[in-house]
Amino acid sequence: MIRLLLAALLVLTLTGSARPTESQQRWYEAFAGQPEAQNQLARSFWLQHQKSNALYWWQRAAKAGSGSAVNRLLEYFPGNRQQWLKLGVEQGSTLAIKQLARYQLTDAQVNWQDWQRRWWQAEYKSALQPEFGDIAALQGEPTVCTEQVTVTGASHADKARYLALLQQLKQLPLPTSQWCFNWQTQPQLSCQSADGIARAQCDVDTTGRTIILAGQGKASSSTNRITLTQSSQRKVLAHELGHWLGLADEYAMSRPLAERFCRGDYNFDARNLVITRQQIMSKAELKSLWQRLPWRDAVKDWRQLGVKRDNDSWQLGSQQQSVGLYKAATCDYLPGYYAWKPVAEITAMERHQSDHWPALYIKLINQNLMAN
Repeated sequence: MIRLLLAALLVLTLTGSARPTESQQRWYEAFAGQPEAQNQLARSFWLQHQKSNALYWWQRAAKAGSGSAVNRLLEYFPGNRQQWLKLGVEQGSTLAIKQLARYQLTDAQVNWQDWQRRWWQAEYKSALQPEFGDIAALQGEPTVCTEQVTVTGASHADKARYLALLQQLKQLPLPTSQWCFNWQTQPQLSCQSADGIARAQCDVDTTGRTIILAGQGKASSSTNRITLTQSSQRKVLAHELGHWLGLADEYAMSRPLAERFCRGDYNFDARNLVITRQQIMSKAELKSLWQRLPWRDAVKDWRQLGVKRDNDSWQLGSQQQSVGLYKAATCDYLPGYYAWKPVAEITAMERHQSDHWPALYIKLINQNLMAN
C-alpha cells in the first residue's frame, strides 16, 4: 500500500496548470471513485504481477458497481468466491446473481421456500428467469390444479433436481400443464439399488401422487409413485409419467410382472394395449375384440384388425394401416398370452429413447384423464 499512498500524493500535487498524463488521470479518477478507472488500474497491477494491489482496486471497483471487476475477482481470486458473489449481487451483477442462486440451489442449508423468497424477487427475476423459467408457472397455479404431485428428496440439496424436474415437465408433450407440484424433504429417505443396475427401491412414507428423487439405479413407477435416479433424463420421466396417464409398457415385461399384468391380476386399465389368448380368431371373436378396443374410434372397420384365412378365421395383426392392431412384446415371457398395440412404430412406451408420442396416444391419455 506504500506505492498507492505515494501515487495518491503524486495526484494531489497536480495543479490546474499542469497537464496530467493518461496514467495520472487514471489515478485521479480511481481515487475519485470511478469504477472503470479502478478496474483499469487493477488490471495494470495484475499484468505487473502485483496481485495484492490488483485485489485492492478490483474490490473497490466492484463495490462501486463494476460487474467486470466482480468477474475478475471470481476468475482470479476463487478462494473468496462466496464473498465476491455476495458483493456482486449487492451491485446487481447478473453473473453473480446467477452463480449465487445456482450455488444455493445445491446448498443443503438453504430450503426451497427460503431460496424462492430470496431469489424470486422482482430485482432478480430478469436475471434468473431466462435460465430457471417462471417458478410459479412451473409449479402450477393452485386455482387450476387437476392433480397434486409431491416431489420428495433426502435433503434440501436435492432442490436443484426438483427445479430441473419442473423444467423437464414443461418440455414434455404430455397433458400435465394443469398439474401442481410441491417440494418436500424426508431425511429418513433410504433408497437401495444392486450395483446401481437394478430398479431403485425406496423406503419412504408417501401419500398421493409422489415423485421420489433417489440416487443410483433404474427409474420405476407404480400406481402413485415414480422413482427417478441421478441418471434419469427427460425421456425416462416422460415414459414413467405415461404409466400414470394410463399407458402400459410395450417392451417385454419380466416373467413375474407379465404373469400379473397379462393375466389381468394387476389393477391397471391400459389404454394402449389389449391382451388376447390367441392369435387366430373367428369372425365373431374379432368383432368382439374390435368393440372393446380402447382406440375403437380410430379403427373404422373390424376387418382392419386381421388377415382373413381360408377357413373364414382371422389372423390377428393389421397390414398397412396407420392405426390398427400390432404385436407388442409386453407378454412375450408368458406363453399363451399376446399383447397388441394400436400403431406399428416404436413408441416411447416401448423404448423411451425414441421419444415418440403418436397423436393417438395423447388422445387416449386425454380420454383417460377425462374418465378419471
